[in-house]
Amino acid sequence: MTAPLLMVLVALLCATGTIVLVRRRAPTEAAVYRHRIAATMLAAAAIILTAYAWTLHSWDAAS
Repeated sequence: MTAPLLMVLVALLCATGTIVLVRRRAPTEAAVYRHRIAATMLAAAAIILTAYAWTLHSWDAAS
């Protein structure tokens, strides 16, 4: 039970980082693209970690 919970907490941190980067103002156009790329990677990490946590939880629930 602790591994899926830890994965979900890290996913929430990644999702929070995504929101912060999307809402942050950037002084240059290059910084805008850097923020978008980093936010996309954090969002993908959050989605993947959530899926892995759900799968791990469902495997634990079956046994």
